[in-house]
Amino acid sequence: MTTDVYILVNTYRKVGKQQRCYTVAKTKVIPQNTDPVFNQAIRLACVGHAGHVVLNVMSKHTIGGDTLMGQAVIILEQHPELYEGEAHHLRLPLDSLKHVVHDSTGTEMNLSPPTEVSGALNISINIPSIYQNMCGWFWNIKEEFLRGTSGEKLWVVLHTGTLFVYSNPYDHDLKMQIDVDTIQGIKETSYDKLEIKVEGIKVWVKPNEKSKGIKKEKELMWAWGDDSSKTKGLWRRALIQHDCPTNIAYNDPDFKLGSPKAESAKNEPVTTTISAKKR
Repeated sequence: MTTDVYILVNTYRKVGKQQRCYTVAKTKVIPQNTDPVFNQAIRLACVGHAGHVVLNVMSKHTIGGDTLMGQAVIILEQHPELYEGEAHHLRLPLDSLKHVVHDSTGTEMNLSPPTEVSGALNISINIPSIYQNMCGWFWNIKEEFLRGTSGEKLWVVLHTGTLFVYSNPYDHDLKMQIDVDTIQGIKETSYDKLEIKVEGIKVWVKPNEKSKGIKKEKELMWAWGDDSSKTKGLWRRALIQHDCPTNIAYNDPDFKLGSPKAESAKNEPVTTTISAKKR
């Protein structure tokens, strides 16, 4: 009997004694196949070494809910080699329902254990360095002529030089895609036109052909969604080269987007100073 198959992947982080769903992703559906080859890369986020990655082999149905065919669980603290920054290949035997499963809204699914389980998953997994790969919550502050000021919560993922901006960590509804190279500057700021004063960053972006959700040069006002000084510092480090001319100009109190000063800063070369001592 053949079936339409996809993989639903959940990551879980440890909060106290509980494992809470952190992010969700899923592969494409391969129709009428009991030995599918996906050849597909998916991005998920996890925090720390105490989390789990749960891979659920699902059968897609047009009538009725999807069903579980088998499950494989990676307990990250048992695999320290995954944090070496290189891809590792794992063969994971499929088991019955051992761990809860969440769908693309982050809601726990009511699944029955499969009557019979066989087979294995062959995957390649890579957990890169946190200094170029991060994720977290921000509030996108928008001022609109008729609607006034509003805040929209965003889930932001930095992966190998690109920012992927989603509405949440589950459904992969992509709102913006920004190459870090197109960020001209960032600066600390506060915003007091909402019910409460919020702290955050302004991001000066000049989009390129790979950008999505941004059609012209603009400033983004992102309020911090994660209230941690360590997290904030990591974001600043990852997003901008602080000594680049555009960032220096952007942090001038008199800076205005589109001004001659802003345009001239774009054309200045980035310089690096190397100091050496004689032996």
